[in-house]
Amino acid sequence: RSLREGLVAAMRAQTMTRLPADALTALLGSAFDRAALAIEAGASAQDYRAVLMALIDGLSLPQAPRPVRTR
Repeated sequence: RSLREGLVAAMRAQTMTRLPADALTALLGSAFDRAALAIEAGASAQDYRAVLMALIDGLSLPQAPRPVRTR
């Protein structure tokens, strides 16, 4: 799947804030590209991963806890 398809699916499932899909895809894709370039140039992959995860987590909507299954 493409980044856009994944973002649209998450928005439809109401697990992510609804935003214009094309703009969100372009900006997140750019962030991934810049991170890859920086890491290739010697930057800390751990730092970039932490920041990208924080960006993605910031777009996520809180979910109700899932019920615990009992047998």
